[in-house]
Amino acid sequence: MRMIRPKAAPSRLDPLLYESLRQLVLRRDGWRCQSCGTTLNLEIHHKQFRSHSGEDSDENLITLCAACHARMHRPRFHATLSPHARKTLGLPSGKRGDVRLRCGPVSPRSRLVAGF
Repeated sequence: MRMIRPKAAPSRLDPLLYESLRQLVLRRDGWRCQSCGTTLNLEIHHKQFRSHSGEDSDENLITLCAACHARMHRPRFHATLSPHARKTLGLPSGKRGDVRLRCGPVSPRSRLVAGF
């Protein structure tokens, strides 16, 4: 029986080469976050994560500010909510449908609404 090995993550570039690539991407993107347009706290983001076989290449890198970069890495899930659940959570009313919800810290208001 043949064993299937998991794909290995691409090897990392040498730090000097990566810094050159990083500077190239920043210049290409006009030193602006490609999501919100700010020029502050810029970082480079892998569109296809390295853990999912994404490479260190200019085609796979994009400039984002720290806030937008963090948002890209925040876990999300989809849920189908009943009209009652939508009303309870303060979401627009209507028939059943998919809603994107963010996982994260629970605010005091959402604790109260959800009955925690």
